[in-house]
Amino acid sequence: MIDGNRAVQVVTLKATDIGGFMGLAPTGKMFRVPAVFICEFKEGRIVQERRIYDFTGVLVRIGLLKAKPA
Repeated sequence: MIDGNRAVQVVTLKATDIGGFMGLAPTGKMFRVPAVFICEFKEGRIVQERRIYDFTGVLVRIGLLKAKPA
């Protein structure tokens, strides 16, 4: 979506935990996480970017955090 000097992009990130995370051993597990990127432009260049994603969801998906059933 584009509104004036701002653009929003909704994406799904896909990766595999092969390098470890925050000092923890790699799990080898694949995960997908939805994300939103919000960019503000000035004179054709990005001057501000904000990324929003479900960090807790990533930890649950790779098995580093246990989730309670709803």
